[in-house]
Amino acid sequence: MKKILILIVMITNFSVGNTINECKTDIYFGNGVWNDTDDAEENRKELETLILNKEIIKGDPALQAKYGKVKLAYNWGQGTLFDVLETYYQLRESGQLDGIGFYTAIAALTVEMPEITLSALVTQKLMEPFTKDWEQGNVDEMWQKYYNESFKLGHRVLLVSHSQGNLFANRIFDTINPPDYKMYFANLQVASPASQVKADEVGKGTYVTLWGDPIINPIPGSMSGNAHGSPGHAFIAAYLNQEDPYNKMVSRIKMLLPALDAELSQWQTDQEIERGTCNYRITVKHRFDPSIEMGETVYPFAPNKKLYQVNGEYVKATCGGTDFTNDWDGKKENECWMINNELKEKIVAGCYIASFFDEDDEGWTIIGDAQQGGSKPDYMDGYIQATDDVVGGTWYYSAPAKFSGDLSSCYGDSFSFDLRQSSTDHQFVAQDIIIDSKYGIINYKFGYGPGTSWTPFEKDMIETGWNVNLTEEQFKKILSSVTSILIRGEYRDGFDIGSLDNVIISHNR
Repeated sequence: MKKILILIVMITNFSVGNTINECKTDIYFGNGVWNDTDDAEENRKELETLILNKEIIKGDPALQAKYGKVKLAYNWGQGTLFDVLETYYQLRESGQLDGIGFYTAIAALTVEMPEITLSALVTQKLMEPFTKDWEQGNVDEMWQKYYNESFKLGHRVLLVSHSQGNLFANRIFDTINPPDYKMYFANLQVASPASQVKADEVGKGTYVTLWGDPIINPIPGSMSGNAHGSPGHAFIAAYLNQEDPYNKMVSRIKMLLPALDAELSQWQTDQEIERGTCNYRITVKHRFDPSIEMGETVYPFAPNKKLYQVNGEYVKATCGGTDFTNDWDGKKENECWMINNELKEKIVAGCYIASFFDEDDEGWTIIGDAQQGGSKPDYMDGYIQATDDVVGGTWYYSAPAKFSGDLSSCYGDSFSFDLRQSSTDHQFVAQDIIIDSKYGIINYKFGYGPGTSWTPFEKDMIETGWNVNLTEEQFKKILSSVTSILIRGEYRDGFDIGSLDNVIISHNR
């Protein structure tokens, strides 16, 4: 029997020794009751073979690098009796069972084992202090594994848990600290005795349970069955080897993995070095875990994207890059470096101004009939938004000082941003971008509005398309003395809520 491990988590400042890779997702298997390490390893291996390799990776080297092998988050096996008592303890502590429910739960967990049923009834009170310490030690060990091998390295985590492993999955979700890491944790529960999938609180939890699971269905409060097949509880025989639960597991995993990919980078720009030159680099700091430090400089191909290594150097870029170079066909004069990801993102000399709203509103304000007459937008943890006052006029987002002054180096570059609105009926036309300068005011209309999900907008910073005819010289003169830039926030005649994110003026797209 393993010794009880009571781990006191003492997280102190440290520099990350292993490579940070925000493009990687670690898939774990969490085993159920009555599994020794050999049993748990067999289940882990079958999950890896039948679903990860066959349905997800399919021989793709890039996906193999991204997902690797399924890891084991081992639920210590203590023997039949103690596993039963631990499961009951977890169900009771979660609030799912009361004292009366003990008898029903024990009967369900020990069906066809009357001698264990009797032993559990006799020893439950006597063994509870031991059960409590053992269970907490197992949770502590699991959390340290998730944190050290995944979270602190920027990896996303998908846990496929079975039977009692689902109760540990919920315990881990509640243990995750800092709690922002919960957005990077997904959980598929299989044959779950729990009343809920805790990871669903952040939209990344789901489950598969057979209607005829003889262990799970009788447990009070457990989630109802949602898969058809022959009655059974075993992970391989009842779930992996039956068509309907297998297909549901595959489809749910394919739903959870992209949801993890969509999460923001955990790292944000700290300092900029030689901005506007081909030596442009940044340093980064973690958005919510101050115990992690990363002291290396970073190539900022797309500073709001993921942090990972290419050619032994850290980059901030869309995932998929395996190489970057300063020499390629069609290279323009102001282009310095290009990474070979799908977007071919570049570092250029010259203009680069951006607001990603990773920490606050960055000094953006609201002009017009919104925010009950106030000028401050609502900061929404990664973007800003404002609420229409419905008193007439059109409200706009007003850019902070860094988007003003001499922007002549931005000529020919891209002005891009993402917008969202609460409803798309009763739309009206107005100026979408307004640039004010010492040499006049110009505006631009896109001819369409944002949807209820994030919608990208982009305007080339050249003389064409504006409300007045401009020569190149005239437009450059306007750019040389910008006093304000406004982005339209209101598109609906009537009440609306508008949101703004990812405002960039740059050659990097």
